[in-house]
Amino acid sequence: MKIALAQTNPVIGDIAANARQIDAAMEEACAAGAQLVVFPELAVIGYPPKDLLLSEAVLDACESAVQDLATRATSFTALIGYPRRNRRGEGRPLDNAIAVCRGGRVEQ
Repeated sequence: MKIALAQTNPVIGDIAANARQIDAAMEEACAAGAQLVVFPELAVIGYPPKDLLLSEAVLDACESAVQDLATRATSFTALIGYPRRNRRGEGRPLDNAIAVCRGGRVEQ
């Protein structure tokens, strides 16, 4: 299995630009024959996001970006770091999550 470790330089809070970086890195890795592309922690929003995580609109934008990026992961798997609302109903309100993108969708 060929694995690509994507070293991106996300801009804190610039979700659209960060998604473009991730997309370009996925294309490059796929062209090189990678079956798995791994991205850094919080690659979608940038690190450290601090108060940006208090905004529902920012969280929605991160989720939307991940869903859109997943549609491009059809012939490989991408692991993309992003902030996600806690779905467990206990603990902190947010998770430092990783989206498993393959088959054109997020498998979580």
